[in-house]
Amino acid sequence: MRHENISLIQKDSKSSVKRMYCLFLILMNVCISSCHYPATINADHPDYFRKILDSARGLHDQVHPNTGLQFVDSVYAAFPNAGVGDKYRKYSFKCDYYRKEQIRDYYQALLCADSMLLVIHNSGLENQYNKEYADANFSKGDLLFKLGKYVEANEYYYKGKVFAEKTLNYCDRAAIICRFAMVSYQQGKFLEAAAFFKESFDQASPCKTMSFDFTATMQEQLDNTGLSYYKAGRADSAMKYYNLALDYIEKYKNLFTGNQAVFMKTAKGVIYGNMGMVYYERGDLAMAETLLKKSISIDTRDGNEKMDAQAMQTKLAQLYLETARLPEAQTVLQQLRMALDSMPCEVVELHWRKLQWNYYTTVKQTEKANYYLQSYLALKDSADAKARKLASINPLLEFQNLDQQYELTLLKKENELRNLYLLITVVFSVMALLIIFLVWRNWNRSKKNILTLTSLNRQIGDQNLYLQTTLSSLEQSLEDNARLMKVVVHDLRNPIGAIGSITSLMLARDDSPPEQRKMLKMIGESSSNSMTLINEMLEASTTPDEMKMEWVEMKGLLHYCVELLQFKAVEKKQHIVLQAEPLNIFSSRGKMWRVISNLIANAIKFSPEGATVTVQMVRVDDTARISVHDNGIGIPDNLKDKIFELFTEAKRTGTSGEQPFGMGLSISRKIVEAHGGKIWFESDRDRGTTFFVEFSLSDEKAVA
Repeated sequence: MRHENISLIQKDSKSSVKRMYCLFLILMNVCISSCHYPATINADHPDYFRKILDSARGLHDQVHPNTGLQFVDSVYAAFPNAGVGDKYRKYSFKCDYYRKEQIRDYYQALLCADSMLLVIHNSGLENQYNKEYADANFSKGDLLFKLGKYVEANEYYYKGKVFAEKTLNYCDRAAIICRFAMVSYQQGKFLEAAAFFKESFDQASPCKTMSFDFTATMQEQLDNTGLSYYKAGRADSAMKYYNLALDYIEKYKNLFTGNQAVFMKTAKGVIYGNMGMVYYERGDLAMAETLLKKSISIDTRDGNEKMDAQAMQTKLAQLYLETARLPEAQTVLQQLRMALDSMPCEVVELHWRKLQWNYYTTVKQTEKANYYLQSYLALKDSADAKARKLASINPLLEFQNLDQQYELTLLKKENELRNLYLLITVVFSVMALLIIFLVWRNWNRSKKNILTLTSLNRQIGDQNLYLQTTLSSLEQSLEDNARLMKVVVHDLRNPIGAIGSITSLMLARDDSPPEQRKMLKMIGESSSNSMTLINEMLEASTTPDEMKMEWVEMKGLLHYCVELLQFKAVEKKQHIVLQAEPLNIFSSRGKMWRVISNLIANAIKFSPEGATVTVQMVRVDDTARISVHDNGIGIPDNLKDKIFELFTEAKRTGTSGEQPFGMGLSISRKIVEAHGGKIWFESDRDRGTTFFVEFSLSDEKAVA
């Protein structure tokens, strides 16, 4: 029952905290929307946002980590005139949030560090915000270092150094030295790291800005100096700096309250743990146990250094194992396992597996001991590989190389700029001289050119007049020739027609000798071919103005053409198929008959015996499309561009020796285009040829 009551009290407490948080957010949103905050466009508002971010940190520590982040986002969303520095503070706050032990999302923190850099870079105010820009580079370098990208981290450390040196500020320079110290410590160069930490502390000491961040950093440098000496085997020097760190915290702890005071207490817990390890090395196990427990007790409280507590738990478990206090060792190892499950740490995980191996070896459980040994060795291989990668980095040498590259780059840019100025000067000089020369030369030539142009204009005028006269004469000659050709062709029709009629009558008599009948048939065929040629020549000379236009019912016309040419198809044992919709076209009936007959006759001519010729007419949108398809010999590629030419070279005899004249398709295209239509074909040697004719039906409804 007692535990249940405690649970209920905790639930009520959490509910009340949530209600207080909701009320707090509502009040803050009202304040944001109604309070008179500064409205200077693109100016910074440090006092206003310092209060906002302090409130957000309180929400983060007292209510829930996400609440502070949500509060900051809502405030900035409601603030229309945030300056460059204001935006930088927001991303800096979010970067710190994602780096906290409870969150530890380094990739998300890296995005925030990028935003810190971009906010300043995109504004072009790197020199105005050189301290912030240096800090942003340091932050990105720290995150890349944690992610194992040591070379990239060193590059951003160097960029931070370049901008920090512009401030001529000891505090900013101390930040660079601190990065060297961290790299040396990670590489196992502990004496070198201790020297860097001390130098960083000494560089920052003259700043004397007793802010919380400054105080926290200074005590951390002293503690890190002691830790580096401990790792290097100098326990006395380590204890000296641990005590200095405790004295520093004790001296300034009364300056801070709330969460800041809690942090100072936590820092003391970290130092107690470090001192406990020194006593452990000295063999004073009782004092070591007391300090380690004290450190773990402080660090495992909410919001404190839980990762440091994990390190102290490994040392305490090791102490219990060495003193054969196995149940206590197992209890600590179980507690450490739970802590690692909620907040993983590869270094502590490695120690935990080794302690598990030692524990099960001690209690003689060989199978479990072997399991944890293998697990420990596998993780140690990975850790050793990372250590080797890190050990290959020499930050001082890298900085020297980067310094040289930076100076070389500046020299190259300066040299390029000088060369560019020189080139521009030379180019402008040459252009000026060239312009002067061209002006002088053109001035001299202009007089001659004016005279020459005047003479040429006169000659061109005379030539244009001559060409106009010649063109008029040529047009008149063409008209006379066309008129003469019509008269000649028309006059030839009667005698040639009479020859054909007489020949037919003579062939009708059965008493003619065979040799004579053969000659008469040849005369009849010649007269028939001559009449066809005469008709085609008359069609070729006909103009659109001479056509009699009317509404023609095309299905009937197609049927008439098919019936008329059926006898030719029968002679070659062919069959003509007609498929047509009832459509009307405003056209010349005779000319339409001429086009369709010509296409069907060609299909018969170039199709083999027994073939089928298909004639179709369908409606396609607002047009009537007529197609004539055969299964004949097709049109070769080299003749496809010539078949619509008048007196074309693309003449071929039919499949039964029919003679071509080469004008039919040219006349057909002329007639189709005179009606505003279009004609084309598709041909394949394996599938024959299809000719298409298309006319507009836009006025079809006007038919009575």
